[in-house]
Amino acid sequence: MFELIFKPLNYLSIKWEVEGSTSKKTFDTTIPLIISIVLSVLLVGMEYLFGSETDKSVNIFASEISGLLAGFLQTIPGFYIAALAAIATLTSPTMDRPMDGIPPTKKVHTIDMDGNPIDKDEPLERREFLARLFSYLSFISLVLYFFILILQYMYQLKIFAVGQGFYSAIYFLCLVAFNFLLVQLMLLTFLGLYYLGQRIHEN
Repeated sequence: MFELIFKPLNYLSIKWEVEGSTSKKTFDTTIPLIISIVLSVLLVGMEYLFGSETDKSVNIFASEISGLLAGFLQTIPGFYIAALAAIATLTSPTMDRPMDGIPPTKKVHTIDMDGNPIDKDEPLERREFLARLFSYLSFISLVLYFFILILQYMYQLKIFAVGQGFYSAIYFLCLVAFNFLLVQLMLLTFLGLYYLGQRIHEN
C-alpha cells in the first residue's frame, strides 16, 4: 500500500522523444535544473553581498517571500485536483485516442507467447497523459508546500552556530532543490494549461 503514495511520480517514466524539438526529459528535468542552479547562485550571491547591509533577512526561507510562496502552494493543489476531475469526466473524441504526431509512450509489463515476462512501450491516450501530468503536479505542489514550511521553521530557529561557508553550502542545496521543483511546477503547469485550454479541442 505504501508504494501507491508515490504512483503520481509515474509521470516521469513517460517517454516522449520528438525529433527536432525539446524532448520530454529535457523539458522535465534538464531545463528546470539549469534554471534552478542559476537562480540559486544569484540568491546565495545576494545574501553574501548584501546580507550585512540590511536589517532584513535576504534568505528567502527566513523572509516574507516564503510566506507568499507558502500561500501560493497552499491553494494551487485545488486547481490541479479540479483539473483531474475535469479530465476524468470530459467527453471529447480526442481524449481517448493516442496523441497526434509521435505520441508519448508508457512501459507496460506483459507476457510473450512463451510465457516470459517482457516490457513494451504503448502509446498514451491524451486522457491518461493529462491525468498523469496533473496527478504529478498535485504531488509536487504538496511536497513543495511542506518543504517550504520545514525550511521556514529550520531557518527561523537559528539554534545551530555554523561557519559562513557551511551555511552558504546548505542554503545553496536547499535553494537548488526548492527552485528545481518550483520551476518544474511552473513549466508543467503551462504545458497542462495549453493542453486543457487549446490542444484538447483540436482534432
